[in-house]
Amino acid sequence: MNIMLIKANQALYASKGVLNEALFQMSCNILGEHHQIQVTDTTTGLWDVDDEIHKLKRADAIVYHFPLWWFSLPHLLKKYFDEVLVYGKTYRIADVYGEGGLLTGKSFMIAVTTNVKKSDLGTVPMLERFRSIDDLLTPLILTHYYVGIKGQLPTFHADDVVRGDTSGVLKNFEAHLKSIDWQSTTIVDD
Repeated sequence: MNIMLIKANQALYASKGVLNEALFQMSCNILGEHHQIQVTDTTTGLWDVDDEIHKLKRADAIVYHFPLWWFSLPHLLKKYFDEVLVYGKTYRIADVYGEGGLLTGKSFMIAVTTNVKKSDLGTVPMLERFRSIDDLLTPLILTHYYVGIKGQLPTFHADDVVRGDTSGVLKNFEAHLKSIDWQSTTIVDD
């Protein structure tokens, strides 16, 4: 299986991206034992669009590593999507809105770090309409559906990473990666 790993662990404020880098390296090591790995590092802000389209087309699964910034993606990951998801190569306009994706038969997984506590989702006033981390990540999820990547694997959410105890995050992520049957993640589209 060919797995594409995309990291966007840019530094912001006091965060240096160390935890996201450790999670990314764990993905490289664990998934690299049994699968072919392709890597894209968006933190440089530089990439070859044609090479990235080729990687996306070749991938069976894509795994994203990033911190949630202002309830969204880090800006260089958004820039990556803006530049790489090219009309005619990754999607087309279809009679049914959102059904023109050209990257079908693939799955994706999100590994995100946040300062949001999981217990705050759906409970505190600001987040009462957002019951899960995937609710906050809806734009990213819909972007994948739009380009035809409709197989979403379980999201890994390391929460409360600034104020909380992160000592168990790597162990939990290792268990998360190993719980997925990667060979069965290829999606058959209708």
